[in-house]
Amino acid sequence: MNITIVNADKSHSKYIWEWRNDPVTRSFSRNKEEVKWNEHKEWFKKSLKDPKKFLYVGISIEPNKIPIGIISFELINTKKNYYEVSINISPFMRGKGLGHSLLKYGTKSFNCEVKKCNRIYAEVKTDNIPSINLFNSAGYRYTPNGTTHEKFIKYFLDCN
Repeated sequence: MNITIVNADKSHSKYIWEWRNDPVTRSFSRNKEEVKWNEHKEWFKKSLKDPKKFLYVGISIEPNKIPIGIISFELINTKKNYYEVSINISPFMRGKGLGHSLLKYGTKSFNCEVKKCNRIYAEVKTDNIPSINLFNSAGYRYTPNGTTHEKFIKYFLDCN
């Protein structure tokens, strides 16, 4: 299945909220609690306006043009121009190999849009094997510098 990447907009908000509250997503998240709709709407509205955040949605090209996942990049170190990536595939689209395309094309869109990026970090829960495999296959490297979150490991990719 081929995908295209678009900037997230308010039409994607409900999908992203539903994906975020999926039990599998929550099990691999830092915050495992369900997010209330009003909290999500406020976060999403702020995120779309935040110049330190870049949110993209993968859209399937065939057979139907439907959202398949979100990838976001957030500036975490302004002096070094370091960002953190987060990715979430729709529960209905998991296991179809779309994570690699979303990460690849989402990162490409981000690199075209962002002014300066030196490095992208990803934190992955130690038992999230699909995500560990995804970041390894995408050229991210494990860093022993660790994470501030228990049971997570950190990967990085230098920007082009």
